[in-house]
Amino acid sequence: MSDPLIALILVLGTYLVGSIPTSLVVTKLAGNVDLRDVGTRNIGISNLTNQIGAWWAVPVVPFDIVVKGTLPVLLASDKMLDLGVGVEAVAGLAGIIGHNWSIFVRLQGGRGMATVLGATGALSFPLLIVYGAVASLGVLFSPWKDSAAWWLIAVLIMPVWAVLLNLPAGVIGFCIGFIV
Repeated sequence: MSDPLIALILVLGTYLVGSIPTSLVVTKLAGNVDLRDVGTRNIGISNLTNQIGAWWAVPVVPFDIVVKGTLPVLLASDKMLDLGVGVEAVAGLAGIIGHNWSIFVRLQGGRGMATVLGATGALSFPLLIVYGAVASLGVLFSPWKDSAAWWLIAVLIMPVWAVLLNLPAGVIGFCIGFIV
């Protein structure tokens, strides 16, 4: 198989795996709860923990971080298929897009923060540290304690950090891509 075909299969497969509504599946198995009908009606981890308890996030978080975010980037990397940084970035974005707009639940999904963490960490560990630090320090040291807002701020300034860290264009494109 040619590299472009392998890249296409990886990206499409990543979108499909990213589309697995992990929190929805777990809540249905754990308590026959449909997250689309309770709480915030969002099928993400926050609503899951509010509806059936934090322990049920234990299988969801690693799946969303590692399988949807980290693994596709590592598969595309020079350590595995050597498809280039651009394909690594697109694979990471495909997992996030699948998580946020799942074909299995009418293009609904979570916020994708766990998947963003996984993909970002696989693309650039220093970028992951900065991304997490901005949100964490904002919540800890500002009077504004809304963590969702600080994660959004961290996402919005991530491309700037990618440039300052002198990261490859594919990683900068990844940062811009998940803002859009």
